[in-house]
Amino acid sequence: MHNFFQHAISIINVVSASSKRNDELLAKQAEQIAHEIELGELDTGRGANQMGSLQRPGDTRWSSHYKSIQSLKKMFGATISVLRNIANDRSIKRFSRGDAAGALHIILTFDFVFVLLLMEKIMKITEVLCQTLQKKSIDILNAMDSVSNTKVLLRDLRNDGWEPLLNEVMDFCGKHEVEIPDLNRRYVPSPKLVTVTSNIFVVIFIGISNLFLFKMQFADMLM
Repeated sequence: MHNFFQHAISIINVVSASSKRNDELLAKQAEQIAHEIELGELDTGRGANQMGSLQRPGDTRWSSHYKSIQSLKKMFGATISVLRNIANDRSIKRFSRGDAAGALHIILTFDFVFVLLLMEKIMKITEVLCQTLQKKSIDILNAMDSVSNTKVLLRDLRNDGWEPLLNEVMDFCGKHEVEIPDLNRRYVPSPKLVTVTSNIFVVIFIGISNLFLFKMQFADMLM
């Protein structure tokens, strides 16, 4: 999970390094929104599809990381386009093109997309708790109730969220032309007959879900 956030921050830093790149990102996002509206894939109601920018995590608060993940998911296609342009622009310094090429390689991996969408779901759940605990007037009983509710929702995600998430990741990868590996093939680093799907399920999905559940249990013990 730590590596994921390092990669995400690196991608955001490359794309947001200058006002010119930000302008290009917004232009690509506008094109993407217009195309999806034309296809009937987006709502056109008031306040929908507002333009935004990639958000850097400003501090160690989970709320900051959640906003960063939301913005990257929303601007995923535009981010890929900008990275490609930077990597292929010979007028840009070589090390900058190299940074863009490296970021592009990372963002176009199945594992990155999987963790991005998983973390969005997890942090959407924990965001409610974060907002509750930041209130100045909250009492200990309400705090404990919020922690308990968060644990229930995280358990539900861990127990019932695997297949819906995997389907969402597959659709997302298809939409953004991210290569989907053969999920039934053997996971090479493992000495046992473990498939790619099994490795993603156990190491990433269950591993990250349990990590956040442990954090909630620890928070419960402190109250």
